[in-house]
Amino acid sequence: MQVLNGSEEKEKEQFRNDVIPKIKDLNYGFVVPNTLDNLHVTFLSIYPSKNIFQEKPNDYLNYLVKIKLKEFFDEKRKNISLMLQFNEIRPGTWNGFDNNQIPDASNGTVVSMGDPHESGNNKFVNLANELVCHLKSELGQIFKNEFERKFPTVWSTLGYFDHIDFDITKEFADTFNQFKKQYTESPLKIKVDKLRLVEHSFKDLRDARILKTYEL
Repeated sequence: MQVLNGSEEKEKEQFRNDVIPKIKDLNYGFVVPNTLDNLHVTFLSIYPSKNIFQEKPNDYLNYLVKIKLKEFFDEKRKNISLMLQFNEIRPGTWNGFDNNQIPDASNGTVVSMGDPHESGNNKFVNLANELVCHLKSELGQIFKNEFERKFPTVWSTLGYFDHIDFDITKEFADTFNQFKKQYTESPLKIKVDKLRLVEHSFKDLRDARILKTYEL
């Protein structure tokens, strides 16, 4: 399960019309799941089954999580006003078992990133961290001390390279350097007005089931 913010059509169109064609022109088999229909920003990934069960999360577990999420957002929503900014598009990082980044390597994805120190992004991350503390406090038997937000930043996965490992060419680097210059000067802005709790098996959310929507 995870709590996420879905992107609007105008934001998807900017990626579809500008970014995706240029990456596909690199000819490394770039795949865009569902043509970005499920493009989203992860607020907080929730994997309760890793803490107490070996099987998939059950309905009662979902019920407990939904109650505590509702408590949290009912208290916070009056003070929430979030505008995310994405100023970089780059290959995703490859992280080892200790969650540290492996230098000069990628996991094969392409992500849109936001500076975590930018005001709206910082509020988004801090709010997610507050939710982590709330879940640990209220459901400590499920969410242990190790439970935390995976990365201290804002990101959205655009797709992945369906290709054997390859070295970075000048054309490849130039393409992403162009994106960096473009989106540093003119960041893509996304207003967050709702968050959804979803349950899914696939990372591209093709089988996502919405459990609850929280209006902000």
